[in-house]
Amino acid sequence: MICLIDADSILYKYASIYQEVFSWDTENITIETDLATAKKDMVFFIEGIKQKNKCTSYELILSPSRTFRYDVDETYKANRKAPDFPLLLMEPLRDFMVSELGAYRCINIEADDYVVAKATGDSDKYIICHIDKDLNQAKGKHYNYNTQEKYTVTEEDADFFFYQQVLEGDSVDNIKGCPGIGRVKALKLLTSVTPDKYWETIVAAYEKAGGTEEDAIRNARLVRMLRHDEYSFETGEIILYGNNKR
Repeated sequence: MICLIDADSILYKYASIYQEVFSWDTENITIETDLATAKKDMVFFIEGIKQKNKCTSYELILSPSRTFRYDVDETYKANRKAPDFPLLLMEPLRDFMVSELGAYRCINIEADDYVVAKATGDSDKYIICHIDKDLNQAKGKHYNYNTQEKYTVTEEDADFFFYQQVLEGDSVDNIKGCPGIGRVKALKLLTSVTPDKYWETIVAAYEKAGGTEEDAIRNARLVRMLRHDEYSFETGEIILYGNNKR
């Protein structure tokens, strides 16, 4: 099997660990970095992921700076604050991952979209390696490389989690969800109906809260990780949720 790795968190982790900020006063700040050790330890960590999962190889996937979601809603991730100090190792480590470790940097989609799209095309071929709950929208074998937890997501659970997120939103990415509905209410609504009634139930909830089906579709497009039949690896074409199925 192949470890299919959402590598954004790994990049951030090692760019952070090997940067030290010395603030002598408000005007005198020194930032020291250790690129050589960051590279070495990052490679060791990635190799560890492969070994723990007994994979023959790995694929590292990185996100670009901008994706299609900003065109769906300009407030996407608008709540995220820039770090107090720039992470000086981000670009050198990203370049190293691409040039030396064969990492793929996506265009217009996030790393988790690419991973889910690829994994859902052949779930028996890959182990999905990540720390992001959003990737639980993909059926198959999963590995959390921070907690070292291994688990399997069924297609039914993956779909349920997607619809749950449409209702609940995602505060990390500034996706509000249906007004007045959090995790508990979302679970209660969806578990009270059969899967073929999920979308109908979601639309009813949005309308009851003063919204519309278009609001639900917009949020669905924001939270949905692209499936294999919703993204073309050859052309980069994206099929947004609602344009092909519900």
